[in-house]
Amino acid sequence: MIDRASHFLLDGQAGWRTGSVDKIGFVCGELRLQPMPGAIRPLVDSTGSFGGLQNPEGLAVDSSDRVYILDASACVVKRFDRCTKQFATLPCIGPQGSMPRRLSSPHGLAISCSDNIYIADTENRRVQVFSVKGLALRRIWEPLLVKQAPAGISVKPSTLVVGRGAGPGSDCQSTFPDGTWQPWDVAVTSRNWAYVSDYANGLIHGFDPRGCWRTAYTGQGPSTPQ
Repeated sequence: MIDRASHFLLDGQAGWRTGSVDKIGFVCGELRLQPMPGAIRPLVDSTGSFGGLQNPEGLAVDSSDRVYILDASACVVKRFDRCTKQFATLPCIGPQGSMPRRLSSPHGLAISCSDNIYIADTENRRVQVFSVKGLALRRIWEPLLVKQAPAGISVKPSTLVVGRGAGPGSDCQSTFPDGTWQPWDVAVTSRNWAYVSDYANGLIHGFDPRGCWRTAYTGQGPSTPQ
């Protein structure tokens, strides 16, 4: 027999009356029990571990306030799902490799106000740009060979150089020539200009909204070294 004094019908017509809301919460429009203490680490966990994921290489937020992190160890990008309260790996970006969409030791992550995802694909010596919607690969800023001269800084495409291994009978090894940029981090302005830090050359490269290289900065000033 149902004790009608302590039970209520919950529907659109009767309304959402509740006898007690202790340990009950609404998540994405659904009525759910609150998790047990310590069961799932929330995004705002006081340990700063981003839901149990330690030391993400990059952190960015899109125009819908969704949080993304760059997991460098797995070479993937993850997005926080508010419903499950967990980070979900984005498909078609990563894992390890040198082909388009693959990553190698990535370090930097940024999202523009037009919802483009920029990833500093460090060991592949490039920057890959994806759209948030559909994760389409919009462009790849290929490896650049940087030349610094008194007249200024210039860049041109850089290609892998095939060389012999260290010992007899060893396999050939491919390396980038000295001076090839090494994208480490990315920042994007409100006008969609992107700035990429170059670890190998100690520079900041500037790209216009069309993705064209425009200039590079050494950071040197009257009282500041390069």
